[in-house]
Amino acid sequence: RVFASDMPQLLELLVDLVTSATLDKPQMEMERGVILEELAAANDDANTRASEAILPAVLGDHPLARPVGGTIAEVRTLDHAHLLRHYQQNYCANELVVTAAGNVDHSELCRELQRLLQIYGWDLAATARPAARRSTYDISYTAGSMQVLAHPGLQSAVVIGVPGVRQDSPEEPVLDLLSIILGGGNSSLLFQEVREKRGLAYSAFSWAMQWQEGGIVCMQAGCAPENYAQVAQVMEDCLKELAEKEVNADTLEMAYRQYRAQLVFAMENNSFRKNQLGYAELLYGNNYSIAAQLQKIRAVTPADIQNLAAQLATAPHSTIICTDTEK
Repeated sequence: RVFASDMPQLLELLVDLVTSATLDKPQMEMERGVILEELAAANDDANTRASEAILPAVLGDHPLARPVGGTIAEVRTLDHAHLLRHYQQNYCANELVVTAAGNVDHSELCRELQRLLQIYGWDLAATARPAARRSTYDISYTAGSMQVLAHPGLQSAVVIGVPGVRQDSPEEPVLDLLSIILGGGNSSLLFQEVREKRGLAYSAFSWAMQWQEGGIVCMQAGCAPENYAQVAQVMEDCLKELAEKEVNADTLEMAYRQYRAQLVFAMENNSFRKNQLGYAELLYGNNYSIAAQLQKIRAVTPADIQNLAAQLATAPHSTIICTDTEK
């Protein structure tokens, strides 16, 4: 993120990084140690462990269930030749997507980018077509399970996960509002029932992930070890309540306004805008305007919320409890 007048220098730096990284072995070994420390720190956090464990519990052995940072064993055994091979195969012209936001002239950016990439030796011939968007095989969801992970400490983590919706599905805007109503802030059902009414946890929320192959919806809370069973039951009851009874118009309007505020205010940030452009190109092949996104959200009805909640409530549920088993 730089002044507009410094964009040419920034482009040259970024092109150099992408096309000509040395990735020498001593640097790799130093970074290996840093990553192992990061993974160890994540392992020490009950909520992080539970969030990672819920993915294979719901998604099975699908590649999307694997931890993004890899496992400690995988990081320890990664060799230098593998790293170089991955870099050479994937950091190339037909895989590159460039996005920019702010005071940028599109034509000027494209000319300068092409000039630099040619200087650094990339093939930009007209025959070098961009790689197609791709996905792996569809997710085969599990039948659901209950797992308790031993984690010494004063706090336990509870995560309940169910199969969700696909990316760009007609149900995606419904899920956006359902997530806000269920667990998207201090006024959400989960926060009110788990924390405000019962004082069982400091935080209680929901989250969802969507891919072209499928999705996952989760409810999560951190609590004292003696409370995890009650917290899990309250979370189940919250989802069941949405499945059995339509939300009122005021609740739906509040969720819409919260979504609108989050989206519109985020769009004031250049970093958010350039990320959104990148996701749109890589995943969808088109870019929805704010108005189009809000139009989809505004069309969601209380019946839509109830129907999706019923679908989630009756889907196979997987539960991860990360707790001190000695208590």
